Amino acid sequence: MAEDSRTPEARAAIPAAGLTITRALAGKVDITKTLAAKVKNNRLVIVATSAFLGVDAGNDKIVVDYVLDGKPQTIELSPIPGDELGVATPGADWVKGVAVLGASKPLPARGLGIKFAIYGKREGWVDVSEPCHAAIANNKLTIVASDHGAGDPSSGAGKVMLVSYVLDGKEGTKSCEQGQEITISTDTLTAQQELDALPPLKATFTRTIEARNTDLNRFIPVDGNTVFNAAGLLRTWPKDGPRELWRLKTGPSIGATVESGGRAFATGQLDGKQWAYCLDAKTGRIIWKTELAPEYMLPAHWWGTVASPLVDEDRVYYIPYQRVSREGGKPDQKGPNEICPLVCLRVSDGKELWRSGGDIPLVNGFSTPLVVGGTLFVLPQIEKNVLMALDKVSGKVLWTGKERQPKHGGAPYAGASPTYLELDGQGQLIYGLGNDEIIGVSVKDGSILWTIPRHMGHGLMVSAVAVSNRVFLCSGENRFSMCIELKKREGQYLADILYQSSREQLNWFHTPAIHDGAVYGFGSFRLQCTDLATGELMWEQFERRDWDTKQQLIIADGLIFGLTKAGELVMAEANKAGYKELGRVRHGLEIHHTQQPTLANGRLYIRGLDTVACYQVHPELLGSTPDTGSAVPARRAHKP
Repeated sequence: MAEDSRTPEARAAIPAAGLTITRALAGKVDITKTLAAKVKNNRLVIVATSAFLGVDAGNDKIVVDYVLDGKPQTIELSPIPGDELGVATPGADWVKGVAVLGASKPLPARGLGIKFAIYGKREGWVDVSEPCHAAIANNKLTIVASDHGAGDPSSGAGKVMLVSYVLDGKEGTKSCEQGQEITISTDTLTAQQELDALPPLKATFTRTIEARNTDLNRFIPVDGNTVFNAAGLLRTWPKDGPRELWRLKTGPSIGATVESGGRAFATGQLDGKQWAYCLDAKTGRIIWKTELAPEYMLPAHWWGTVASPLVDEDRVYYIPYQRVSREGGKPDQKGPNEICPLVCLRVSDGKELWRSGGDIPLVNGFSTPLVVGGTLFVLPQIEKNVLMALDKVSGKVLWTGKERQPKHGGAPYAGASPTYLELDGQGQLIYGLGNDEIIGVSVKDGSILWTIPRHMGHGLMVSAVAVSNRVFLCSGENRFSMCIELKKREGQYLADILYQSSREQLNWFHTPAIHDGAVYGFGSFRLQCTDLATGELMWEQFERRDWDTKQQLIIADGLIFGLTKAGELVMAEANKAGYKELGRVRHGLEIHHTQQPTLANGRLYIRGLDTVACYQVHPELLGSTPDTGSAVPARRAHKP
């Protein structure tokens, strides 16, 4: 218990019955009065976020000394980064950061018992343990999260309910959004046991990460893993950093740069127009420059084009933004009248071969397409449709996927680029939608193979990462990460959540890199390394000037290449044992929304707001070596 500096008289004044907070510390900050004011009817809900506590505890524990019915007690809580708790089944770290103090009912050895239950949002939370106790009938709890019976702890805001329970001796947690229903029963336990007993599916295709320097046809390889082919990269840099080969002002864009056949492909906006660039990868010389749209444009919340170029054989695909007036006449620069055509250009000379619009529907401008065999998969702009398959040569529509009702109006929205996975011979694309579900979609006909409900607002902005039959997903905007395992029962796919967290791997824009069984990314204002198998934190590097959840990194040849908040390129070891920095240099680029670096044939590309920079990170200036695994899947084993 923390040292009690009160006088004997003050201690004697504590009531013999009820709940009294005697001392509460968030690190070294005294929050006794803050928590004491929240005690109601001898009960206190504690949610260890800065909004609730009134102070940011950082890494420090929250220690609360209290007296309950005359008995002194102490509780320690781990701080929860951010002020919002997510929904769906939370990770164990939630329980470490949430507690309800006060008299509680004994938990049964068999059947269902409630440890605690809370309802609210941000700084406003109420204890709903008693209504949950009262709702149990025949060892089954069914309750709707609502203001009825609980009051409104956070007026005007959507709230969530979290229930911590014990069922037949096993602890668990469940949560839902306001208006949704929570059901906990022995059926829940039995269903989970049956799911756990199913054998895992065999992955017949995932990508081989090769120890050789190759092209990069897509800014994220088809499996979503931001670990690139490379070998023999520099382990030390000169004082001024790696050799800068070139930098070119392209105009605003946040689309990444890719390299294929000795050429680098990028986007930008100059002279009032949007452009596709084809550059000499060694010198940055412009080989050709093709107009994509006749207007300069800054889409809402972004600068310039968002989707990255995709190279496939003698074609390269781009997605510009345009504005149109729904009534005809001049473009409306204020209304939500954005259209995004998919433009196919010839690699050799930049000639436009075709573009969508008319017979070929418009597409989602945030998501980079993906090629599987002879099919080009894009996320359409059409309301309710979730996937579209095109002939990659002609652009002809082969089929449009099943409809999904959007939750926020307009298209079901998916900001992230889709990830490809093949299980038991069946290919599927994985991504998250704005109707609050993560889905697996058949590449054969667009049918929905499986879904996971998950509150995401506007869908995932980070691509899923597929490793064998497991998929890792995360969202900084909605503060969660999770790992799912795909199984099959009676011909139907099932997605089993292995673990999830509201503290680790909360990446806003960075698609995690999975290397040697570890996940590398960002969470809690730190660079983090977590165990893919368990989700446990292996190490984190905390430096506020360097990292937050909106930074980017990639891995190649066992090295991390990361972009800091302070405008630096950092090289470090990708090692599960700990963080070891090998080099650091200022890149001098203005960056708006941090874009992932890319690496091909020993050349590292950084996308600035209006400029692309290329660095040589291999001792030799290499030529071009094809990498078909980044664009056209082959049946090879995965070696993460």
